[in-house]
Amino acid sequence: MINFNSDEFNSILQNDSSIEDFLMSIFTNKDTGSSQLIGDQLLRYYSGEEGNPQIESFTLRDANYDRVSKTGSLCFKFQVKYWFSCSSLAQEQSGQETIKFTVNEDQTSMTLVFPQLEERSTHEEF
Repeated sequence: MINFNSDEFNSILQNDSSIEDFLMSIFTNKDTGSSQLIGDQLLRYYSGEEGNPQIESFTLRDANYDRVSKTGSLCFKFQVKYWFSCSSLAQEQSGQETIKFTVNEDQTSMTLVFPQLEERSTHEEF
């Protein structure tokens, strides 16, 4: 759950600012720690890979919000950086994840719903 400023949220309801601008202001706010939270959640999709994967930053696109249902979705676009220390190699790969969210206006909070990690069984590959 991520808390937000009710005045900023009200400016969206009054069409004074875009949902993407509002969400980026929340997700990049260093005081709330939400930037780290987002990075950690995105990194979970790469945690089993070698090369010490890291996500240093992300951007937001295709955000939408339904005022009636108080739900929305957005797409995080990011770079996954790998560092293989033994060979002094570095690599990058692009990634993106579509996330759904719900807003609780009374508590001025937002809950993000990240897709579940898919478990893969190698015996199904043969």
